[in-house]
Amino acid sequence: MPHGTVKQIEIMPNPPAKYDAAGNSGVINIITKRSKTFGFHGNTVLSLQQGRYTRSNNSLNLNFNKNKISIYANINGGFRNSFQDLNINRYYKNDQNIRTTSFSQNSYIVKDGQSINTKVGMDYYVNDKTTVGISAKGLLSLSGDETDNTAYVRDAQPQIINRVIADNNTDTFDNGTFDSHLKQLLDTIGSVLTVDPD
Repeated sequence: MPHGTVKQIEIMPNPPAKYDAAGNSGVINIITKRSKTFGFHGNTVLSLQQGRYTRSNNSLNLNFNKNKISIYANINGGFRNSFQDLNINRYYKNDQNIRTTSFSQNSYIVKDGQSINTKVGMDYYVNDKTTVGISAKGLLSLSGDETDNTAYVRDAQPQIINRVIADNNTDTFDNGTFDSHLKQLLDTIGSVLTVDPD
């Protein structure tokens, strides 16, 4: 998510009831910006990074506001290509501090994939205190992550006792959410009633 679309980040160690109760570590609530300027407008962000591999992260944000209606769309997408070359070496010794066995592992991880993340919605401002709306969010991640692991266990000589080769792949995933919401201001000090069926 590009930083230009973020209005506020809230860290809630004890989240209110409107958030799912799954887990016990709290909630990070990312509040995105929505323009209140009348008419049609938007912005786009394009980025390209080059290292050993190339990656890109792009976004398009559109807003249409007229009278009591606000329509918005946020689309984020791009591709990533990266790698990690991880080596682990462990040595085991007896009470006399003499090496008895050792463990060595190499994990070469190549991450590549494309993703698109969208949110579209509409709000209707019934009056100064009441807002109703609907929205839809979706994520599609086409991932081709591959991890090649090779590990050796050696004795004190050091001769190979065991060899383990493990190759792991990550597949595509996607999800979607449909939401309707109601926000009612209750007083002038900021008390709010919200209803958010997903």
